[in-house]
Amino acid sequence: KAKPIIYGMRKDLAMPRFLENYEILVKKYPEWAEKNPIKI
Repeated sequence: KAKPIIYGMRKDLAMPRFLENYEILVKKYPEWAEKNPIKI
């Protein structure tokens, strides 16, 4: 959902690597969440 927003912000700011870490997190989180169940 955030992809078009991030791409738009990158275009406006002329910074192609802006928020790149968030993009990586979004892709890797589901896999990480499976391996690391919530500890309460």
